[in-house]
Amino acid sequence: MYLSPRTSPDGTYTLTIVPTLEHDTDSGKKVSYLTITASDGRDSHSWIMLNQGQFAIDFALFVDAGVAFRLLKRLRDGETITFPGTFTLEFLKKHLAG
Repeated sequence: MYLSPRTSPDGTYTLTIVPTLEHDTDSGKKVSYLTITASDGRDSHSWIMLNQGQFAIDFALFVDAGVAFRLLKRLRDGETITFPGTFTLEFLKKHLAG
């Protein structure tokens, strides 16, 4: 089966996360919230995740803790990231939609 760069295997979605930063006078910039988009190349779903101080813990549901911390650092630098791997919509709804 051929998959275009924006197409996931049937029934799975890739996650792209865009940070929104705010200036914090004490420590420079901090992440205010994340816009998370799941796409399978044909369908997409979006969620907003507010910064409640536990992004690393939340990310560890999707990737191992070391990867979670590295991804979080990139987001704090203002970079848009794509999570490694793909996820089912049911899994995403359970862990992102509460």
